[in-house]
Amino acid sequence: MKMQLIRGGAIAVCTVLILAGTTGYAEREHDREHVILLHGLAMSSLIMTPLALYLEEQGYIIHNINYPSTSKTIEGIASEYIRPVVESIRNKNEGDIHFVTHSMGGIVARYYLTMYPGSPITSMVMIAPPSRGSTMAEVLKKYKVARWFFGPSLTQLSTGSGSILHSLDPLKIPTGVIAGSASMNPVNSLILKGDDDGTVAVSHTPVKGMRDFVVLPRSHSGILFDKKVYELVMRFLRGGSF
Repeated sequence: MKMQLIRGGAIAVCTVLILAGTTGYAEREHDREHVILLHGLAMSSLIMTPLALYLEEQGYIIHNINYPSTSKTIEGIASEYIRPVVESIRNKNEGDIHFVTHSMGGIVARYYLTMYPGSPITSMVMIAPPSRGSTMAEVLKKYKVARWFFGPSLTQLSTGSGSILHSLDPLKIPTGVIAGSASMNPVNSLILKGDDDGTVAVSHTPVKGMRDFVVLPRSHSGILFDKKVYELVMRFLRGGSF
């Protein structure tokens, strides 16, 4: 509870600072376009709030989905939390639907796209995704306490046996990937190979079939509080490139 309050306060402060430079209202040319935001492991939709507010200001209809990432499998999250939202939007027969994801949220999105190939999702931006598996998950899954804390998704995100990544289809929709290369966790960086964001190695973020790729000097969570990232997300949603 204490950690949630601290995290919530930090996010609120960051939101105010980031959006302080935005004045007036953007043109509402995307009023009927929807963006579904998917957060990462051991996080909540709260961490996506600054990005949600920015995109809403640009005229997008935002669906910032919260789900129990440490108690549900990736399959369960996709079928029980993501699919109903997508179907609800589809039934309204409105405009395009986009995924914007962070970390594990990108793997949830890819699983959804694999299992529901007739999905109306038109494009996706993945932020700091462990597309080729998480080395940290591979290390941590060996410990009972880590498996208890992070839940079944920890093993599913690993690089070895039990990883769900081996069963995912190549991308079939325009997708952009934003990776971070500034670690604030020197211990993790000793384990990860090459540049990393403190949680995911840059080399593990690209995914087959992606349309564009960019690396920024940001940490794994810090990347969600950067207006430059928000602008890149919006640019890809509008034009299919960064």
